[in-house]
Amino acid sequence: MKKQEKIALVIEGGGFKSVFSAGVLDAFLINKFQPFDIYIGVSSGAMCLSYYVANPVSYTHLTLPTNREV
Repeated sequence: MKKQEKIALVIEGGGFKSVFSAGVLDAFLINKFQPFDIYIGVSSGAMCLSYYVANPVSYTHLTLPTNREV
């Protein structure tokens, strides 16, 4: 029996790295690019990933702590 291949999306955590990840995930949403079978996120990457899975375009970046009003 041949194993079925799966595609995973892994998003790392860590401050400003998540800003880039949020932009990429928004681009994925805008282009309806969702070929993934498994989703893995760590720290702020998990927050961004939860918005990607929920599918609200242009809101992923709002999950980042750098966008909070002081």
